[in-house]
Amino acid sequence: MYVVINCGRDSNGFGPEIGVVAYNASTGAKVWKSYYPPFGQRPRGAVTGTSAVLSPDGTRLYITGSFGHHEGRKFQTLAYDTATGALAWQQRYQGGPDQLRGAGSGADSIAVSPDGSMVFVTGYGSAVETNLYAALTFGYDAATGATVWMRRSVTPLPGFTASVAVSPDGTTVLVSNGTTKHQLTALDATTGATMWTRYDTATRSAALPVTVSADGSTVVTADLGSTAAYAAATGARLWIRRYAKSDRLAHFTPSSLAVSPDGSVVYASGTNRRGRNHPAATTVAYDIATGATRWVATYYAGGTQEVAITPNPDGSALYVAAESETATTATFVLLAFDSASGAALWTRMRPAQDTFPADPGTVAVSPDGSTVFAPYTEVNQATKKGGAVTVAYRA
Repeated sequence: MYVVINCGRDSNGFGPEIGVVAYNASTGAKVWKSYYPPFGQRPRGAVTGTSAVLSPDGTRLYITGSFGHHEGRKFQTLAYDTATGALAWQQRYQGGPDQLRGAGSGADSIAVSPDGSMVFVTGYGSAVETNLYAALTFGYDAATGATVWMRRSVTPLPGFTASVAVSPDGTTVLVSNGTTKHQLTALDATTGATMWTRYDTATRSAALPVTVSADGSTVVTADLGSTAAYAAATGARLWIRRYAKSDRLAHFTPSSLAVSPDGSVVYASGTNRRGRNHPAATTVAYDIATGATRWVATYYAGGTQEVAITPNPDGSALYVAAESETATTATFVLLAFDSASGAALWTRMRPAQDTFPADPGTVAVSPDGSTVFAPYTEVNQATKKGGAVTVAYRA
């Protein structure tokens, strides 16, 4: 398994940079570690990783994020050989005087085609001097990192986090982003040509996740006000479920979506405020064909922030990682739910004594479903030093 973190170094090693560590999934032994930029090279501005994905054959690890100074950040994508940790290629979108590359620029999400031939990256660019903003999406050759195509959608307002997904047959790239409205776009995976674009409910959300059903027929996305499904072929809306006080989801903000292995259910997970200052980790299961709510599960302990979600390969369980905060401490929490009913199966907590925060990473499950891997980061309040912690649990 592979853990990607954003970290800093002391005066001898410079920093900040992206750190990547590979572990043996059975024993937890460290196989290799790598830094970008390489150790001892001072980066010209911050280097930040925001999203990572493994190639279908497991030979490459792709990471995307941003690189550069605050006034001129750029898209940065890296490819690593998973056997050795060697950097296979790197790709940057430099922009130019008339391009979008300002302080708000940077990649948010990455995906790889099912055949492993293409890597897709999306995020936002900005040009402060012209007050222009755009959602930028790139198609890269997975073997070389060469740019195959780029598409951008210019808007007069700053955007929020963009997300990208690929259809199971590899023909379509789905991009979800938003400014004053939620925009969902389908692109031809080979050429980047726009197939259709859908604008929906006005929103101002920090996360706009997107996922595709197992058969490729349905695209599901979520924003601050609703979860909705669309026909992948045409963009026609199939259903929408708006969050309301009646179902205790009036303040639900999904940050992660996942589809059950059999394709019948889509899970939306994020935070839902209970009162003014008490967000709770909340997961909602929707019937992917009709949008009917199957169940709602909530975990509340102090203020809950970051949330990540993944189903077990056999579809029997769903795992949710969250961070539970108080004013002075943070606790990493891993929750297991019955996929059919939403009933809690077990809860594991790791208090971070004298540390804050305990940001959870993406939860991973072994192919045989026996082990759940849960990475998170922590920072010691006294020393201001921190690092990544990865725990393996029996499912």
